[in-house]
Amino acid sequence: MISTLFRFSPRNPHNNLSIIDLYLNGKLLNTVTLKLPLPNDQGYANPTYIGVNALGEERFLGTLSRPVILNERVVPDEQSALIGNGISGVPSTCPAAVAHRP
Repeated sequence: MISTLFRFSPRNPHNNLSIIDLYLNGKLLNTVTLKLPLPNDQGYANPTYIGVNALGEERFLGTLSRPVILNERVVPDEQSALIGNGISGVPSTCPAAVAHRP
């Protein structure tokens, strides 16, 4: 799961900030924090590729579960007292393991 926060202020641009968190199975794997990120003023002409790169190569051959889209920032459970949005509160999108499957 990817959780993001973008803070842009026209009055105080020196406080602009973006945070991107990557979770796998409820565990925080990586966080990227950018101070003074550039606002997206180029419209929505920049495509996002899922499953292949921009040239149609490097295909992803795995299986993705159904996405969950939240309009809020998610944090590790130990930080959830600050904003009340712990990762364990996000419903799982992965099917339950079946005992007879390898």
